[in-house]
Amino acid sequence: MDAQADDGSFAQIEGALQSAAWIGQVPWLYWLHDRLMPIIGNRLALNNRHGSLRTLAAKEISARMDRGSERKDILSKLHKAQSDKPGELDDNAVISMATSNIFAGSDTTAISTRAIIYYLLKNPQYKQRLIEEIDDFRRQGKLSNPVKLAEADAMPYLQAVMYEALRCHPAVGMSLPRVTPAGGAPIANTFIPGGVCSSSFDFGQLS
Repeated sequence: MDAQADDGSFAQIEGALQSAAWIGQVPWLYWLHDRLMPIIGNRLALNNRHGSLRTLAAKEISARMDRGSERKDILSKLHKAQSDKPGELDDNAVISMATSNIFAGSDTTAISTRAIIYYLLKNPQYKQRLIEEIDDFRRQGKLSNPVKLAEADAMPYLQAVMYEALRCHPAVGMSLPRVTPAGGAPIANTFIPGGVCSSSFDFGQLS
């Protein structure tokens, strides 16, 4: 921040997210690109997360382990999962997950925040109602500084504003496929067989 510049990480994050938009909609592109990469190069920026972003994540994880910390966050949960299941989560997996959180978590948070502010500014009557709820909670002594998660969760209009903004402008523009559990599941009065992937299933055959 002092230098008002970065080491190129922002450009790598942007490239990785642009490629994720393609791969999220057309997953087979990943394998095609992987085979052609020796010839065409990293055209979809698929390996950006393996560059300076991964180096940064590894450095911060190592520093955290050296100094020790009682802080409860994503990294502490990853280390707990690693200690509970050492055979399933190795150091490389922890670094990979931490790296993904650098670019995925930063962008989705920014998108969501912008969407909330945008729609509130476009609808001043709802912005005013939210301000009134905040002022009311503050008068009742229900808000700390900074506001705690449990306090924000207890604010019904704030929650409604956030959910509606995310509905109108989802932060993740991908299909986010789901697999039906064994035994199937009824969804919107329609039974979906077990093992079905939502990204590949033709729901037209149910009509």
